[in-house]
Amino acid sequence: MLKLRIKVALLAWLGAFSYTVYLYHGLGYEVYRLFPFDLGASFLESASWFVLVLLSGLLVPVVIHRTFEKVPYARLPILGKRA
Repeated sequence: MLKLRIKVALLAWLGAFSYTVYLYHGLGYEVYRLFPFDLGASFLESASWFVLVLLSGLLVPVVIHRTFEKVPYARLPILGKRA
């Protein structure tokens, strides 16, 4: 696959946010991780929970990145980027 050099646009787009996803993925999945257990359901029972956790673990950090990238004094402490 590496030899073919297949480019996936979604992964290329997400790559711009990779450090923020690394830092904040926990915020995205924490709510979903605890919620099913409160209902008495097993987390592995449903593939839909997996998809929701995966999407929120990726998209919540993207929203954080987009929100704070325009705030010069918040970029370094929150995103780890210089202003």
